[in-house]
Amino acid sequence: MTDLVDRPAPMDAPPVDQHVEGEELGIQPARLAGLLAFLAFLLFIGGWQLLLIVGAFVIFIMIHELGHYSLAKWSGMKVTEYFIGFGPRVFAFKRGEVTYGLKAIPAGAYVRIVGMNNLEDVDPIDEPRTYRQAAWHKRMLTIAAGPLSHFVIAIVLAFFVILQAGQPVEGEWEVSQTIPFGAAETVGIVEGDRIVSIGGDETPDFELLSEVVRSNRGAEVDIVIARPNSTGDGDSAYGPNYDEIVFTTTIGEVLTDAGAGFTEIDGVSVDRISGLYPGDMVTAVNGEPVANYDEFLAAARPFEGEQVEVDVVYNRSLHTELITINALETDASVAARGFLGVGQGEVRESQTVAGAATGSVEIVSETTKLLLVEMPKRLATRAGLLGLFGLSSEAEIIPETAEGQPRLTEVRPIVADENRVVSIIGAVQIARTLADSSWVEVVGFLILINISFGILNALPMLPLDGGHMVIATYERIRSFGGKVYHADAAKLLPVTYAVVALLMLIGGIAMVRDIIDPIQIPG
Repeated sequence: MTDLVDRPAPMDAPPVDQHVEGEELGIQPARLAGLLAFLAFLLFIGGWQLLLIVGAFVIFIMIHELGHYSLAKWSGMKVTEYFIGFGPRVFAFKRGEVTYGLKAIPAGAYVRIVGMNNLEDVDPIDEPRTYRQAAWHKRMLTIAAGPLSHFVIAIVLAFFVILQAGQPVEGEWEVSQTIPFGAAETVGIVEGDRIVSIGGDETPDFELLSEVVRSNRGAEVDIVIARPNSTGDGDSAYGPNYDEIVFTTTIGEVLTDAGAGFTEIDGVSVDRISGLYPGDMVTAVNGEPVANYDEFLAAARPFEGEQVEVDVVYNRSLHTELITINALETDASVAARGFLGVGQGEVRESQTVAGAATGSVEIVSETTKLLLVEMPKRLATRAGLLGLFGLSSEAEIIPETAEGQPRLTEVRPIVADENRVVSIIGAVQIARTLADSSWVEVVGFLILINISFGILNALPMLPLDGGHMVIATYERIRSFGGKVYHADAAKLLPVTYAVVALLMLIGGIAMVRDIIDPIQIPG
């Protein structure tokens, strides 16, 4: 009888419920009401973006644990619990020897495999089915299924994006947005346009465009663009699906560090103009319109040592600021640089199912390689290590508006706070910003999260999955001559606690910083 209970049930046999006396099964109404109230509270304070991120995190971790669960069951290990969330049970049911359910704190999921280490007391009858007694390859597959699941999720998400929105074409770009008061908006360039050349210089990539714009500061130039058409009879450098249009305009100017009054004297940073910042576009001084830095210099000189009102463009709108001029940079080529006012967008090409499958694997592979190369490099620097704990290695002041928002003129990529660890609060801030641009950006962010989760979980440190794989491999190496070696988990506990404490510290600092100093993502 015991022997029959211990064996896995035949595939065609219904599971036998093995209820443990005192175990809470079914729905707990009060706890369910509390969970629903908590979710409503999240919706109220964070909007749908917060629910999206929390729900996505839970689903990702649930699939992670499902990987462990599936391979453990396949390997013949005994699994007793698979739950979504932590804390008191909200809902539970039992099938065979496994209890499934939902718990009150939606902070992930977990699976309980019997006999994970030598400290766990196990019924002798169940000992042959413990994790610690399983063959090395089965233990490795069971643990590796967790991190690998995140890469599978990333590939599936990338496949969906490519199938629906197309795959980015390497080396090609289009205008994603234009900045108010910039030359591009003024002349009529719009989202989706592709800039062919400026002043006769071709601009096949965005970096080259930036160089051409900077070098043509204040110059009147012809800008050749290709604009998508619906007729397919166009005549442009990008084929018949684009019409060629030529605009004539003057390249605008924005202040550099020197033009905004930031300079160094004997290694000490000095602010020679209080109230202006790099990237600002000055349009008037004391009510007198100025079109370039030379005109600004002429209009501002009479006010050296005094305060004066200037009209300046930043954060996509015109503002009037009272500035103090202590000294002015006289060389316009140093004080200002060219500014067109366009953002870089991806050009996407439709793909077949096979093409989307291949492309999704390529994207995840390349992103993983990039993270594996860049993360160690960044952490090897002082700025990277300080950023890990929410600190800055430079006394850099990021200008803010009166409302506490970053003061920006240009379209900038999401690289502000590049050394910063982001908590779930920061993730919501990012998702909220990306959701304003496109769903593709949001899904791309979720892809990046999964790749990061996969890499993090594979790190060779307990209690992470990579640590369990290292221990399993170490035990395999130490087991020879028919004698099975088991590492003493008690000796590993101090290291485990230290890693947990470090992760909690980093996570806690990230969460506090994301609250008091929200992540800055220029749009």
